[in-house]
Amino acid sequence: INAEYMGAKVGLHNGYKLNDFKPMYGKLFQEYLYESDFWGYMDLDVMWGDSRTFLPDSILHTSHIVTTSGFVPTGHCTLFRNIPSVTALYGYIPSVRSLLASPRHLGLDEPFWFKANLAGAINAPHIRPFLQIWRTNTHSHDGFGYNLFSFDMLVQWTPGHIRQYDPHLSCVREAAYYHFQNSKRFINRTTSPALWHAKEVLFTFAGVMSL
Repeated sequence: INAEYMGAKVGLHNGYKLNDFKPMYGKLFQEYLYESDFWGYMDLDVMWGDSRTFLPDSILHTSHIVTTSGFVPTGHCTLFRNIPSVTALYGYIPSVRSLLASPRHLGLDEPFWFKANLAGAINAPHIRPFLQIWRTNTHSHDGFGYNLFSFDMLVQWTPGHIRQYDPHLSCVREAAYYHFQNSKRFINRTTSPALWHAKEVLFTFAGVMSL
């Protein structure tokens, strides 16, 4: 990374700083991506359901950027068409080399945090009109909302599907994936091998149950 792409040392002083390099993945890993239509990034604390129902060909064939929330980009899941003009968007982040050299995590892959990030580059007046962006809220999560510390949380996984019961609305919502944004700190986790063979898994703050 230092010699070929950055021309300077980068500030990898902790694992969280790696998130700032997500906008560069298409460039950094181009030798592995040349046959791929898209490249992208996601967080590790997500569980996937039926992604193809929420991301059909009609969307993928017509979009340069696909995000699973109303924000562009979304740090926990964003896809980029694997073409040079889209892959190079990170280069429009002001002072990107100095930001990557900083030891601080600056949220370059997120739509907020600081003004100098990928979101600012994508939405620049001379760039945004040339991009087809598909964004809608197709995921579910437990952060930044009323259910931040909702201890009646219930998330169900079955092969190919992820559903969340909403106790406030008394309804069940299916999503492309569930983001364990905050609950991973509270759920009593288990590493039982039975989870890998279960036909149904329930996640609550009290624990994890496999059926």
